[in-house]
Amino acid sequence: MISSLLFYFSLLVSLSLLCAVNHHQHYVQAQQLSSCDMFDALIESQMKDLGIQGTTLAMYVNGTTCLKGYGLSSVASSTPVDPHRSLFKIASLSKTILGTLAMKAYQDGFLDMHEDVNKYLGDVYHVEDDGTGIPVTMHNLLTHTAGFDTRYIKSASCDSSTPIPPLQQVIRDILPPRVFRTGSILCYSNEGLSLAGLVLQSIYKQDIEIIARNLLFGPLGMSSSSLSPKGEDLITSNKASGYYANGKGLAYDVSIFGRSNGAMRTTAADMLRFVELHLGVSGNDVVINQTTLSVMHSRQFGYKSNIVGLGYIWFETVDRQGNIYTSHTGDIPGFQSDIEIYRQQNSGFFISCNSNIGSRLYKEFSKKFQEAIMPGPIIRLPPAYTPPNRQDLSAYNGFYRNVRTDRTTFMKFITLVLNNGYVSGLIGNDNQQQQQDLDMIDDKYTMIGDNMFTSTDVYLYNNATFMTIDGHQLLIANAELYTKLSTADSRDLHFFCLALFGCNFLIG
Repeated sequence: MISSLLFYFSLLVSLSLLCAVNHHQHYVQAQQLSSCDMFDALIESQMKDLGIQGTTLAMYVNGTTCLKGYGLSSVASSTPVDPHRSLFKIASLSKTILGTLAMKAYQDGFLDMHEDVNKYLGDVYHVEDDGTGIPVTMHNLLTHTAGFDTRYIKSASCDSSTPIPPLQQVIRDILPPRVFRTGSILCYSNEGLSLAGLVLQSIYKQDIEIIARNLLFGPLGMSSSSLSPKGEDLITSNKASGYYANGKGLAYDVSIFGRSNGAMRTTAADMLRFVELHLGVSGNDVVINQTTLSVMHSRQFGYKSNIVGLGYIWFETVDRQGNIYTSHTGDIPGFQSDIEIYRQQNSGFFISCNSNIGSRLYKEFSKKFQEAIMPGPIIRLPPAYTPPNRQDLSAYNGFYRNVRTDRTTFMKFITLVLNNGYVSGLIGNDNQQQQQDLDMIDDKYTMIGDNMFTSTDVYLYNNATFMTIDGHQLLIANAELYTKLSTADSRDLHFFCLALFGCNFLIG
């Protein structure tokens, strides 16, 4: 009897201690996350070191919301950043707005993700057949797999004094031909997302700015957000000024022709509501429901499970602990922004800087945010890997160019001369060393599996692999694809041609 009582007493004490430990662990984590000031020192020191003028921040962490403003939205007027009022340009984060509107059309039965977009465009615009008979679908547009070339020579932006043409005319002016088989190559496309906006305009018979206001901004209470290229529907005095890395202000205010691919201005307060929507916070399903959110944030395209893939618009990352999160960044002269959604942890954030080097700050912030919300240690590299038999990857050695470069205009020549690409090299060729490492221009990767490499930067989850698709030898690193250049496309040959042209010009 006494032994039984001792057993149950011991069990009760053990359970109490376990509950106390769990409660203490939860309490410590909650204390860390409930403080809106916990990232102040990091952000303020980064701003000082980098010379960033202003930063605006919105966080949602498992029920706790935080809004912060740092520095100045305008140096000239000494206006401080106010997360409720300061209007920051978020560039390509605008695409997450477009994607959300597309998912609502899908949810409401107006859009089939796998239907030829020409069916919806009607007489407004016609996407030409590329000779393969494979149509372009909204699935392709929202996963950047339509196969379009990139256009830098026909910029989709202008200064604020230039009249903004209708979206239909913008598409006619900038949409390039397809250079990859539709559905095969992930090639980030601003032009493709402008086309997606035109598809939605054709479905709803309204301009994309009005669609966003009626179906998203209004229902969520995002009263300080606009997709208008010039933001004429917003309070001018609230617009933050953009700055170069040297702290000098922009010569003019850049506007984006394509609306939904990069024109949005917004506040941190409005983006907090948008973060809550994508976390499925109760009360926000007036726009899209949990089922639709799950479709949007789950992988819709990718090459390998441990290589960054794409949901609909959102980039999906699986970290080294198996945690999945989705994100998107934005970059426009004078502004850089990031939004990250951690649905498993019911957390997310939006951060924007009015500086050309804001990405350095938000990358540091992202590291610390992950440390705060993730259970257990997250900073580690996989164990060293030595393949049992050496793989012959020598055929992939060479010079690579990002697929997101012009291939069908004179800009191809310029990008080749300017060395726009990655140099990859495999080392360890002696018989005693089977380990192969990948050395690229801005990062080093170590082998973690057969034809699989990971960044040696322990804070990054960038993996890389080689692959051949449709005759293209590819280096896939993180969410970027690089094609191996042939001898005819080598940088040295193009330098020689440029020098020869210059000599002929000077002589003749």
